Amino acid sequence: PLPYLDALWAVAREAAERAGRDPAALRRVFRVNAHVTTAEADPAETHQRGTVRQICDHLRTMCRADTDEVLVDLQLTTDSPEEFLDLAARFTAELTGG
Repeated sequence: PLPYLDALWAVAREAAERAGRDPAALRRVFRVNAHVTTAEADPAETHQRGTVRQICDHLRTMCRADTDEVLVDLQLTTDSPEEFLDLAARFTAELTGG
């Protein structure tokens, strides 16, 4: 959940400050190990499974201006390089509106 993620980020920033580091130099990377389905998943599960659109909607909710990078790990949801590339293209198209 977003409040939990924000709390963890606050802990990381505070730890950087205590260590004498600039918290603004930290990079916020959001990773999703998604199980992509062809049928719509229960909305309560879209943080880990669902259609490309459902997972991208979850990413849009979770990733705000202070997110530097998003990693959608597709290695465990595909069986071939061709399927991996096709799925990556579908995610890119959904996230960029193309």
